[in-house]
Amino acid sequence: MRIREPVIFTVFMFMLVIVWQMAVEIFNIPSFFLPPPSAIASELVNNLDTLLRNTYFTFLLIVEGFLLAVVFGFVLGVGIAYSWILRVTLYPLMVAIRSLPVVAIAPFFVIWVGYGSPSILLVSFFLAFFPIVIASISGLTKIDPNMLKLMRSFRASEWQILRKLRFKNALPYLFDGFKVSITLSVVGVVVGEFIASSSGVGYLVLVSNFSLNVPFAFASLLVLCILALTLYGSIVLLEKLLIPWRIRE
Repeated sequence: MRIREPVIFTVFMFMLVIVWQMAVEIFNIPSFFLPPPSAIASELVNNLDTLLRNTYFTFLLIVEGFLLAVVFGFVLGVGIAYSWILRVTLYPLMVAIRSLPVVAIAPFFVIWVGYGSPSILLVSFFLAFFPIVIASISGLTKIDPNMLKLMRSFRASEWQILRKLRFKNALPYLFDGFKVSITLSVVGVVVGEFIASSSGVGYLVLVSNFSLNVPFAFASLLVLCILALTLYGSIVLLEKLLIPWRIRE
Protein backbone atom coordinates (compact mmCIF):
# COMPACT_ATOMS: atom_id res chain seq x y z
CA MET A 1 0.00 0.00 0.00
CA ARG A 2 2.80 2.39 0.89
CA ILE A 3 4.54 1.77 -2.44
CA ARG A 4 1.38 2.46 -4.45
CA GLU A 5 0.64 5.82 -2.81
CA PRO A 6 3.35 7.83 -4.68
CA VAL A 7 2.32 6.17 -7.94
CA ILE A 8 -1.34 7.06 -7.40
CA PHE A 9 -0.40 10.64 -6.54
CA THR A 10 1.78 10.94 -9.68
CA VAL A 11 -0.99 9.59 -11.93
CA PHE A 12 -3.51 11.93 -10.31
CA MET A 13 -1.26 14.98 -10.85
CA PHE A 14 -0.61 13.96 -14.47
CA MET A 15 -4.34 13.69 -15.15
CA LEU A 16 -4.93 17.03 -13.42
CA VAL A 17 -2.36 18.72 -15.67
CA ILE A 18 -4.01 17.27 -18.79
CA VAL A 19 -7.47 18.43 -17.69
CA TRP A 20 -6.03 21.87 -16.85
CA GLN A 21 -4.39 22.21 -20.29
CA MET A 22 -7.54 21.08 -22.10
CA ALA A 23 -9.80 23.40 -20.08
CA VAL A 24 -7.64 26.44 -20.85
CA GLU A 25 -7.67 25.64 -24.58
CA ILE A 26 -11.37 24.74 -24.81
CA PHE A 27 -12.65 27.76 -22.87
CA ASN A 28 -9.97 30.10 -24.26
CA ILE A 29 -8.95 31.30 -20.81
CA PRO A 30 -6.51 34.24 -20.95
CA SER A 31 -2.96 33.48 -19.85
CA PHE A 32 -2.94 36.39 -17.39
CA PHE A 33 -5.94 34.80 -15.64
CA LEU A 34 -4.93 31.11 -15.68
CA PRO A 35 -1.87 30.11 -17.71
CA PRO A 36 -1.78 26.63 -19.26
CA PRO A 37 0.74 24.10 -17.95
CA SER A 38 2.62 24.34 -21.24
CA ALA A 39 3.27 28.07 -20.69
CA ILE A 40 4.36 27.41 -17.10
CA ALA A 41 6.76 24.68 -18.28
CA SER A 42 8.16 27.05 -20.90
CA GLU A 43 8.84 29.72 -18.25
CA LEU A 44 10.40 27.07 -16.04
CA VAL A 45 12.85 26.01 -18.75
CA ASN A 46 13.65 29.51 -20.00
CA ASN A 47 14.31 30.92 -16.52
CA LEU A 48 15.84 27.84 -14.90
CA ASP A 49 19.06 29.61 -13.85
CA THR A 50 17.17 32.43 -12.16
CA LEU A 51 14.82 30.02 -10.42
CA LEU A 52 17.65 27.78 -9.17
CA ARG A 53 19.68 30.71 -7.87
CA ASN A 54 16.73 32.16 -5.96
CA THR A 55 15.60 28.72 -4.78
CA TYR A 56 19.01 28.19 -3.17
CA PHE A 57 18.65 31.51 -1.32
CA THR A 58 15.17 30.51 -0.10
CA PHE A 59 16.29 26.98 0.81
CA LEU A 60 19.09 28.20 3.06
CA LEU A 61 16.78 30.54 4.96
CA ILE A 62 14.14 27.83 5.39
CA VAL A 63 16.66 25.36 6.81
CA GLU A 64 18.27 27.97 9.08
CA GLY A 65 14.90 29.13 10.42
CA PHE A 66 13.79 25.55 10.98
CA LEU A 67 16.99 24.54 12.79
CA LEU A 68 16.78 27.60 15.05
CA ALA A 69 13.18 26.70 15.83
CA VAL A 70 14.18 23.10 16.63
CA VAL A 71 16.94 24.10 19.06
CA PHE A 72 15.16 26.92 20.90
CA GLY A 73 11.74 25.25 20.71
CA PHE A 74 12.97 22.04 22.31
CA VAL A 75 14.96 23.85 25.01
CA LEU A 76 11.96 25.98 25.93
CA GLY A 77 9.70 22.92 25.78
CA VAL A 78 11.93 21.15 28.30
CA GLY A 79 11.88 24.21 30.53
CA ILE A 80 8.09 24.49 30.45
CA ALA A 81 7.65 20.74 30.98
CA TYR A 82 9.81 20.86 34.13
CA SER A 83 8.90 24.28 35.53
CA TRP A 84 5.39 25.21 36.62
CA ILE A 85 6.50 28.85 36.85
CA LEU A 86 7.30 28.92 33.12
CA ARG A 87 4.09 27.02 32.43
CA VAL A 88 1.89 29.67 34.05
CA THR A 89 3.88 32.74 32.96
CA LEU A 90 5.89 32.31 29.77
CA TYR A 91 3.65 29.76 28.05
CA PRO A 92 0.46 31.91 27.98
CA LEU A 93 2.52 34.90 26.83
CA MET A 94 3.99 32.83 24.03
CA VAL A 95 0.52 31.69 22.95
CA ALA A 96 -0.68 35.30 22.89
CA ILE A 97 2.28 36.45 20.78
CA ARG A 98 1.92 33.51 18.38
CA SER A 99 -1.73 34.43 17.80
CA LEU A 100 -0.62 37.67 16.10
CA PRO A 101 -0.84 37.54 12.27
CA VAL A 102 2.63 37.21 10.80
CA VAL A 103 1.92 39.81 8.11
CA ALA A 104 1.17 42.30 10.88
CA ILE A 105 4.30 41.66 12.93
CA ALA A 106 6.80 41.05 10.08
CA PRO A 107 7.32 44.79 9.37
CA PHE A 108 8.46 45.22 12.99
CA PHE A 109 11.12 42.56 12.39
CA VAL A 110 12.46 44.68 9.55
CA ILE A 111 12.67 47.68 11.89
CA TRP A 112 14.33 45.69 14.68
CA VAL A 113 16.91 43.61 12.79
CA GLY A 114 17.11 45.29 9.39
CA TYR A 115 16.20 44.61 5.80
CA GLY A 116 17.17 41.30 4.21
CA SER A 117 18.09 37.86 5.51
CA PRO A 118 17.99 38.58 9.30
CA SER A 119 14.36 39.74 9.23
CA ILE A 120 13.35 36.89 6.89
CA LEU A 121 15.02 34.41 9.20
CA LEU A 122 13.17 35.90 12.16
CA VAL A 123 9.80 35.56 10.41
CA SER A 124 10.57 31.93 9.58
CA PHE A 125 11.63 31.25 13.17
CA PHE A 126 8.51 33.01 14.50
CA LEU A 127 6.20 30.68 12.56
CA ALA A 128 8.17 27.45 12.99
CA PHE A 129 8.95 27.82 16.69
CA PHE A 130 5.59 27.21 18.35
CA PRO A 131 4.72 23.70 17.00
CA ILE A 132 8.03 22.36 18.29
CA VAL A 133 7.42 23.83 21.74
CA ILE A 134 3.99 22.18 21.86
CA ALA A 135 5.35 18.86 20.61
CA SER A 136 8.20 18.94 23.13
CA ILE A 137 5.88 19.62 26.07
CA SER A 138 3.45 16.88 25.02
CA GLY A 139 6.16 14.29 24.42
CA LEU A 140 8.00 15.02 27.67
CA THR A 141 4.93 15.03 29.91
CA LYS A 142 2.70 12.30 28.45
CA ILE A 143 4.64 9.48 30.09
CA ASP A 144 3.34 6.12 31.24
CA PRO A 145 3.17 6.61 35.04
CA ASN A 146 4.14 2.98 35.64
CA MET A 147 7.36 3.44 33.64
CA LEU A 148 8.11 6.58 35.60
CA LYS A 149 7.57 4.81 38.91
CA LEU A 150 9.76 1.90 37.77
CA MET A 151 12.69 4.15 36.91
CA ARG A 152 12.37 6.07 40.18
CA SER A 153 12.23 2.80 42.09
CA PHE A 154 15.67 2.04 40.65
CA ARG A 155 16.84 5.44 41.93
CA ALA A 156 17.28 6.88 38.43
CA SER A 157 18.25 10.54 38.41
CA GLU A 158 16.06 13.12 36.69
CA TRP A 159 18.69 13.44 33.96
CA GLN A 160 18.56 9.67 33.35
CA ILE A 161 14.76 9.79 33.24
CA LEU A 162 14.90 12.65 30.75
CA ARG A 163 17.46 10.97 28.53
CA LYS A 164 16.25 7.37 28.62
CA LEU A 165 12.48 7.74 29.07
CA ARG A 166 11.12 11.20 28.41
CA PHE A 167 13.22 12.02 25.35
CA LYS A 168 12.59 8.65 23.70
CA ASN A 169 8.87 9.05 24.39
CA ALA A 170 8.97 12.57 22.93
CA LEU A 171 10.54 11.60 19.59
CA PRO A 172 7.27 10.73 17.79
CA TYR A 173 5.71 13.96 19.07
CA LEU A 174 8.77 15.92 18.00
CA PHE A 175 8.69 14.58 14.47
CA ASP A 176 5.01 15.47 14.20
CA GLY A 177 6.02 18.96 15.27
CA PHE A 178 8.92 18.99 12.79
CA LYS A 179 6.54 18.19 9.91
CA VAL A 180 4.32 21.12 10.79
CA SER A 181 7.29 23.36 11.53
CA ILE A 182 9.10 22.80 8.22
CA THR A 183 6.04 23.81 6.22
CA LEU A 184 5.54 26.87 8.39
CA SER A 185 9.20 27.74 7.92
CA VAL A 186 8.60 27.77 4.16
CA VAL A 187 5.61 30.08 4.64
CA GLY A 188 7.63 32.34 6.93
CA VAL A 189 10.50 32.72 4.47
CA VAL A 190 8.13 33.51 1.60
CA VAL A 191 6.30 36.12 3.68
CA GLY A 192 9.65 37.58 4.71
CA GLU A 193 10.78 37.74 1.08
CA PHE A 194 7.58 39.56 0.19
CA ILE A 195 8.40 42.25 2.73
CA ALA A 196 12.17 42.46 3.11
CA SER A 197 14.09 40.90 0.23
CA SER A 198 15.27 41.40 -3.32
CA SER A 199 16.06 37.68 -3.75
CA GLY A 200 14.32 34.36 -3.26
CA VAL A 201 11.37 32.52 -4.76
CA GLY A 202 8.89 34.64 -2.80
CA TYR A 203 10.42 37.77 -4.28
CA LEU A 204 10.10 36.27 -7.78
CA VAL A 205 6.40 35.57 -7.19
CA LEU A 206 5.85 39.13 -5.98
CA VAL A 207 7.70 40.75 -8.90
CA SER A 208 6.07 38.55 -11.55
CA ASN A 209 2.63 39.37 -10.15
CA PHE A 210 3.35 43.10 -10.29
CA SER A 211 4.47 42.75 -13.91
CA LEU A 212 1.48 40.50 -14.74
CA ASN A 213 3.83 37.70 -15.81
CA VAL A 214 1.44 35.10 -14.43
CA PRO A 215 3.07 32.04 -16.10
CA PHE A 216 6.39 32.86 -14.41
CA ALA A 217 4.58 33.40 -11.09
CA PHE A 218 3.07 29.92 -11.43
CA ALA A 219 6.48 28.48 -12.33
CA SER A 220 7.94 30.06 -9.19
CA LEU A 221 5.10 28.62 -7.11
CA LEU A 222 5.73 25.20 -8.64
CA VAL A 223 9.38 25.36 -7.62
CA LEU A 224 8.33 26.42 -4.13
CA CYS A 225 5.92 23.47 -3.87
CA ILE A 226 8.62 21.04 -4.97
CA LEU A 227 11.01 22.52 -2.41
CA ALA A 228 8.43 22.22 0.38
CA LEU A 229 7.59 18.61 -0.54
CA THR A 230 11.29 17.72 -0.65
CA LEU A 231 11.92 19.17 2.79
CA TYR A 232 8.82 17.50 4.22
CA GLY A 233 9.87 14.18 2.68
CA SER A 234 13.32 14.56 4.25
CA ILE A 235 11.71 14.87 7.69
CA VAL A 236 9.60 11.75 7.03
CA LEU A 237 12.68 9.81 5.91
CA LEU A 238 14.63 10.92 8.97
CA GLU A 239 11.74 9.84 11.16
CA LYS A 240 11.80 6.34 9.64
CA LEU A 241 15.55 6.10 10.24
CA LEU A 242 15.58 7.37 13.84
CA ILE A 243 12.38 5.90 15.25
CA PRO A 244 11.64 2.70 13.32
CA TRP A 245 9.73 1.36 16.33
CA ARG A 246 6.92 3.87 15.87
CA ILE A 247 3.63 2.15 15.02
CA ARG A 248 1.98 3.58 11.95
CA GLU A 249 -1.47 2.94 10.60
